Parts: sequence; structure tokens; C-alpha cells
Amino acid sequence: TISKASKERIRACLLRVLHEPDRAVAVQAAVAIAKLARTDYPSEWPDLITTLQAAIETSGAAIHDAAEAGILAQSAPPTRVLLIAADVLRQCLKEFQTVRVLSGKMRMAELARSLLPALQPVLERLFEDTFAAQDVRVWAAQPGIIERIRASHLLLKVLHRLSMADNGIIA
Repeated sequence: TISKASKERIRACLLRVLHEPDRAVAVQAAVAIAKLARTDYPSEWPDLITTLQAAIETSGAAIHDAAEAGILAQSAPPTRVLLIAADVLRQCLKEFQTVRVLSGKMRMAELARSLLPALQPVLERLFEDTFAAQDVRVWAAQPGIIERIRASHLLLKVLHRLSMADNGIIA
């Protein structure tokens, strides 16, 4: 077995993926984090979801600030963090949904109640900032547009999973 100290170091290393420039590495790390989270969250990894939530909210705010300042082209680093954090959260929720016992459903319902009100405004702002241009040619030529669309899509997937869990503990 892996010692508690080693597990903590592994978790810390895995969360550094939020700043990983290589998408393939980030995707694989997201899967690894989700697999660990299935057994370790919340008892052994209580700050996982709050860390991901904070990364999503902070990077979403930075993208919005850049859009308001007219420098959306300079928002690549926060967009990358948002993409990765949303993907990790999506993978974790997907993993949590596979727990079919009542405790798994209750965990998803609790996450839905805490994350939906926090993440919905992030998606709304990102969507508004991403699709604000009136001229399609101007919009399509924006630097980072594909990444922001992908981030919007991942956040929508996260919100969809959460909203499905919030329909009730026993559906």
C-alpha cells in the first residue's frame, strides 16, 4: 500500500496539472485524479473539489476582466487553467456518478447544491465574453476563441452532470 504522506505528495503533484501546457498530459492527469478521487474524496482529499472550484472561478474572472479591458487575446493562461480544471471536475463527477449506492447519490446531490450556484455564473460570463462579437468574421478571428468555446462546453457538461444529480437523491 501507499503511505499517507506519499498519497498526499501524489495528489499535490497531480493538481499541478492545472498549469500543464501539454493537453495530452492534462487529459491523462484528469483521468488519474478522477480515479483517485473516487476512493479518496472527501475523506482523504477534502480540498479537491474546492480547489477545482477556486481554479474555475479565478480563471473565469481573469478571462472576464480581460474581455472587459479589451485584451481578451492575452487571456491564454487563465483559459488553459479553466479548461483543465473544468475537465478534471467533469472527470471526477463522471467517476462519482458511477457510485450507485445511496451514499454516492447523496455525495453528488451535495456537490450539486454547492457547485451549481458557484459555477453557473462563471459559464454565463464566459459564454457572454466568448460570443460577444457581432461580426462573425471578427469573432472567428479572435485569438483563443476555440479554447474558450471548449472551456464553455466543458463547463456546460459539468453543470449538466450536477443538475442531473440535483433532481433528487433517488431518481
